[in-house]
Amino acid sequence: MFERGTVPSGTSSAAPARQRLVVVGSGIAGLYAALLAADAGADTVLLTKGRLDESNTWYAQGGISAVLQDPAPGDTVAAHIADTLRAGAGHCDEVAVRLMCTEARLDIEGLRRFGVRFDMGNGGGPALGLEAAHSAPRILHAGGDATGARVAEALIRAVLAAQGEGKLRVLTRAYATALLKDGGRVTGVGYLQDGRTAGIEADAVLLATGGAGQLFAQTTNPGVATADGLALAVRAGAATADLEFFQFHPTCMVDTAADRSAAPAGPLLISEAVRGEGAILVDAGGRRFMRAYHPDAELAPRDVVSRSIALHLAKLGDPNGHVYLDARVIEEARGEGFLEGRFPTLTRKTREAGIDWTANLSRWRRRPTTGWAASPPTTPPAPASPGSTPPAKSPAPVSTAQTGWPATRSSKDSSSAAALLRTSSPRPTALLGRRLPALLRGLSRPLPASP
Repeated sequence: MFERGTVPSGTSSAAPARQRLVVVGSGIAGLYAALLAADAGADTVLLTKGRLDESNTWYAQGGISAVLQDPAPGDTVAAHIADTLRAGAGHCDEVAVRLMCTEARLDIEGLRRFGVRFDMGNGGGPALGLEAAHSAPRILHAGGDATGARVAEALIRAVLAAQGEGKLRVLTRAYATALLKDGGRVTGVGYLQDGRTAGIEADAVLLATGGAGQLFAQTTNPGVATADGLALAVRAGAATADLEFFQFHPTCMVDTAADRSAAPAGPLLISEAVRGEGAILVDAGGRRFMRAYHPDAELAPRDVVSRSIALHLAKLGDPNGHVYLDARVIEEARGEGFLEGRFPTLTRKTREAGIDWTANLSRWRRRPTTGWAASPPTTPPAPASPGSTPPAKSPAPVSTAQTGWPATRSSKDSSSAAALLRTSSPRPTALLGRRLPALLRGLSRPLPASP
């Protein structure tokens, strides 16, 4: 089966056909882009190799950074840009950083328009959290620590509603196998569905296929993060950049439960937002160590925290060991019940794994995957040495984990890059909010090859 796209030149037709955009991937990037494209009048087709809710987005906990029209006291877009460039340590594309930080508030409004509801604070405005490398609270979250799932749920509802209105089409369990080309130009997508091969022509193809976490032995990414979108682009001749940037998250719960029934189904990422609320990292001796490696301690950029954990364990002579995340200090400072209210998902999952993080430390081990790990400590940390900062009780072990998202140089966070493919050497194109309609209007104009 091969589905045609726009009417070829020289062919008569009662009305000109709409230009077609095929979006591959159903995380936040793919869902949001498909909705924007459909609103702009494009003939939009969304392909996903599994269900719509099978994506890295679904597992994202912390939130989305943006300086809103009514920001936290003293916060500015300029500060957001400066924080991002500083955390990027010279690797950022400054033009992209400025664009993303400046337009972030517009995309927050775009998400709200499609039904996303962010948590509200006591003052009636959005609740803004603080995370590593940010100089002010500017992280919007939903469902406490279920931001990705809440955003995905809303966008999926909007996509299905748009499909019901005939504005776009969704093909689930459609595994993209090739980017179709004609004369050095991408002209569509070949895919496998229900054991049959098929193809669909397009004026443009948007790859929003997520990361590559499953290339690693241990990852907190779901099983669909297999880098096939990146492979499709490379095979089609796309120009790639910065593929060395994989994110190693500092904290992923370690599975050391004696009772296997209590063990988590897979590595459990513990959001950076937990450290943003005040959790600290301590070693097996009960010593808080991050202050020795960076002035921002636990709120240093996550790559710095990951490397610091590795360096500290090596100094202790236990490079394959683990450290502990002490979240009890949050409960002590913010009051009983705060952790469960702010992080309901993590509270439930750690409890299911046999951890009460309001009373116990969680153990973390460095891993080539995303996340931190918590488990009941088999041996309580030894008493702290004189002059160190001892934990109040006993923490949960942590590890460095690999997200497996190839990062563009657009920001400090690693995330999948959406590439609009129109030539054999396409340039990556940011599809941000109000810019998408303008890009779609230019689909019929070929891009020059990348230098």
